[in-house]
Amino acid sequence: MAKSQRDLDMQTERAVIVPFTMKYLLTKIFEKVENVEDAERQMKGIDVIIYDNGCDENLDIKAQASAKYINRPVPTFVMELLFTAKNKQEHIGWFLDDTETDTYVCIWIHAAKTNERGMLENPEDIIDAEVMFVDKAPFQEYIESKGYTKDLLLQRARKLRKSGLYRQDAVIPGELDDEMWLSYTAELVEKPVNLVIKKRVLKKFSTRHVRVTKSGVFDIVNDVI
Repeated sequence: MAKSQRDLDMQTERAVIVPFTMKYLLTKIFEKVENVEDAERQMKGIDVIIYDNGCDENLDIKAQASAKYINRPVPTFVMELLFTAKNKQEHIGWFLDDTETDTYVCIWIHAAKTNERGMLENPEDIIDAEVMFVDKAPFQEYIESKGYTKDLLLQRARKLRKSGLYRQDAVIPGELDDEMWLSYTAELVEKPVNLVIKKRVLKKFSTRHVRVTKSGVFDIVNDVI
């Protein structure tokens, strides 16, 4: 079976994105940072633990790291709802799974060196990245307040897969909403269904929003790039 895009993205996150984020961002703005190597804790949505002002926080680092997004960042971010594993079984995606994540660290790669396949190979390949720290609890509460409960999202994700359509607006009947929608990618091995969310929505729940380069970390205050 061919390696899935999900597997490639996870490899890139662990080998490239997390080390870049540790070196050029987290260690510069927090008192202490622990890179989580334990696979069991990683499965619980913990990539990095930060310690600051007497508190600790579990970070789940997510990047749009596939070749089609590198150097071509989009004003959205995808939240995984459903995918097919190597054993051909359906699995719940990280956004619907009950994890111990406190904060989603969403990353858009604005500039990077890539290989002939358009992929990242080394943390030093990244030249310019946009990073948003999204507070998980109020963000998920907001999603549910609009009627998008986990059960409903899972139900609609399965329905979209069966329909074979590429996209389905994830709106409650009678509402108009251009903030989020479901997206199904049938041509990928894992056949994922994702919740696509506009960046401006994530911005409402961000505790930090920065640009990260080799020369420093720069706050993004008002504009959403």
